[in-house]
Formats: sequence, structure tokens, C-alpha cells
Amino acid sequence: MIRTKYITTMILAVLSFGIVQSQNFGGCEKVFEAKELTKEPGWGNNNEGFGELVNSKIIGVLTRLKNESDIFITSFKAKMEIGSDGKVKCVEALTKVPKKYKIEIEELIKNSQIWEPGEINGKKVCSEFTLYISCIKWAD
Repeated sequence: MIRTKYITTMILAVLSFGIVQSQNFGGCEKVFEAKELTKEPGWGNNNEGFGELVNSKIIGVLTRLKNESDIFITSFKAKMEIGSDGKVKCVEALTKVPKKYKIEIEELIKNSQIWEPGEINGKKVCSEFTLYISCIKWAD
């Protein structure tokens, strides 16, 4: 059996922000768009933790998906709502993957560390955060 390695040449954790304010995606009373924030939500100073979430955990699930079903995902996108307390309130994988993998990835993100919430003039608020991992390269 050939073991497959994955090489991530570039992970863009472009954290694009946007929200549909009319929906209560994760239960916050109001969710703000990036253009309304004076500080966008983020991972904080723990870049190693972010790298582990992306490289070890999310890419690990995508590797299993590839090995078990020959589905090659080259980019991954998920929308999440970060509460004013920094907790991930909800996650929705936007990249189409089989349900069991989608649920697993959503749970990994939801149970990740506390994030730094978005702010408006120093006040912590709920905001949407889009995690985008691009250029996932697969090699044998």
C-alpha cells in the first residue's frame, strides 16, 4: 500500500469576512460585517495552534477522504460565527465533501481554541469569519 503524503505549498488562511445580518446563523443577536468592525476576529498570537488546526487536523481529515474515496480536495472553505466571547458559535463547511467528513471538520473548527473576537470601538462583538485554505497539493 502506498502511503500518500500531502504537501501544502501555500495555505492561505485568508480570513475573509462577511455576514448576512438578517440570519441568526449561530445564535448571536446581531452579527457584524468586516466593514463595520474596527478589529477583525482572528486566531490571536498562537500561530502554531492555527497551523496545527489547518495542517494536522483539517488536512488530516481531507487526507483520509482522499485515501478512502479518491476525492481530491484542492481548497477548503468554511464559514463560522465567532461570538463576542471568542468561542466559535457555529461552523458551516462551504466546500462540498461527503457528510461524515463535513461533520468532522466542522466539529474540529467548532472545538478549536478560543478566538479573538471582532471589535467595534473596543467593544467585542459577534462576527462572521470565513476560513479559506487554498493550494492544497497532493503527492505520493
